[in-house]
Amino acid sequence: CESPSKAGAGKLLHTRYKRLRADLSATKYDAVHDTVTELGWEITAIPESEDWNIYWTDVSVSQERATRLRPLQRLNHYPGMLELARKAGMAKILNRMLKCFPKEYKIFPATWMLPADLTDFKAQFTVKRNKTFIVKPSKGCQGKDILLTRTLEGIALHENYIAQRYMHRPYLLDGYKFDLRIYVLVTCVEPLRMYLFEEGMVRVCTVKYAPTSANNLEAQCMHLINYGICIPLGSGPPTVHKLRK
Repeated sequence: CESPSKAGAGKLLHTRYKRLRADLSATKYDAVHDTVTELGWEITAIPESEDWNIYWTDVSVSQERATRLRPLQRLNHYPGMLELARKAGMAKILNRMLKCFPKEYKIFPATWMLPADLTDFKAQFTVKRNKTFIVKPSKGCQGKDILLTRTLEGIALHENYIAQRYMHRPYLLDGYKFDLRIYVLVTCVEPLRMYLFEEGMVRVCTVKYAPTSANNLEAQCMHLINYGICIPLGSGPPTVHKLRK
């Protein structure tokens, strides 16, 4: 239940501003500004102001920040979202769920968190060196410092990385590796309420895929789909396709 003071503050906010107000002082993305303008909302960027309905931020929010929300105020993040958004947090959650539900969660390749799982990860390397692993910085993005390897050489074993068995027989689109993204708006966690956007996105590599070998482990435009790698370096099919129902 809402306290009379909080309910009153929410009604006052709603009465004072007949159209929605969005505080965009904490976001750098033009797409957010353009969307808010197109919707006809009022944009505010007054430091420390609480006179807004939507607060859009590019960083995570704390539990304390969320508890200070008035009625009719919304944030674009939930506290704790980094546990899903960061590779290390997601790896930890998936491995935990795999132990509890081995059949249901057999949907991702074997994953190690380094350096915590270093002993078991080292045991995966055989004399034949026929297993391929993909190693990523736990806080990395845009394909930076991603490594495909069959040896321990070149891996900073005591830094925070996520390592996985590389899928050597991926689904292909006209011979190219790709990934499919869908967009979901989560408006409530408990009970869980989500809205699936009607459009999705496909990213496509710019070099046709060939089975992994010692000779092509460094062929980034064949193995990695990140924009930061494929757009400036590659050529070939479009990297973005709109999907419609």
